Amino acid sequence: LFRSLAPLLTTCTYLFCSDNGAWTEEGLNGGSNGLLRGQKGETWEGGMRVPTIFYWTGHIASGKVSLALGSQLDFLATFAELAGASMPNKTLDSYSLVPVLLGQAAASSRDSVFYYRDATLMAARYGNYKAHYFTRSGWGLDKPECVCAVMPFTSVLYLVPQRHDPPLLYHLGHDPSEQYQLNATEYSSILEQINSVVEAHNKTIGSLPPSQLDLYDYDCKVCPCCDHAMLCVCNSTSTPVIDVGHGFYLFP
Repeated sequence: LFRSLAPLLTTCTYLFCSDNGAWTEEGLNGGSNGLLRGQKGETWEGGMRVPTIFYWTGHIASGKVSLALGSQLDFLATFAELAGASMPNKTLDSYSLVPVLLGQAAASSRDSVFYYRDATLMAARYGNYKAHYFTRSGWGLDKPECVCAVMPFTSVLYLVPQRHDPPLLYHLGHDPSEQYQLNATEYSSILEQINSVVEAHNKTIGSLPPSQLDLYDYDCKVCPCCDHAMLCVCNSTSTPVIDVGHGFYLFP
């Protein structure tokens, strides 16, 4: 790949990344998340934290590893700064990583990360502390409350995340594997800080155009059970999900 790009290596910035952690349900074919807990579709670190490589000859030092906190949302602000472009006049959860990439700073401007699965805020990180408000299993592993066939090879599943009150709290600096839960009472002040950050974040969220997924108009409560071998008992308070092939698509 690099040989084929040789003429452009000195003039372009290259980025290698992944959209999610390994899908360990698939065994060796799904990859490995190493010491990180969880997998694709989950908001444990194994489902969300991914390696990222930036390459820019003459600007980014080779062989350097940074532990600065960053998010793929930061790519927007980063490449906007590199291109000399202005950011939209909106409140965006995006911080330029340019000072870190160019060796001008050891830490990024980001101090928080919000972990979503679809439209649900599942967890939040502030500094090294991370609080899980909800958890769910990875893609394809949720136990549905109902399964209703709506067309060949397509089914509607009602999937319910597990809520945690108080939230599950971990220190990712000491425990990146999220194996040792911190006592919520002992660390109540930390949880208060994270809750305040989440509250401030929620106030910045504006209205969005309709999701493309909303173009599908399935209502599991009125779908017939085409496959009588399936248990079709729906909970109207649940969230319907269309399962097409290997993917799950949430309908808020």
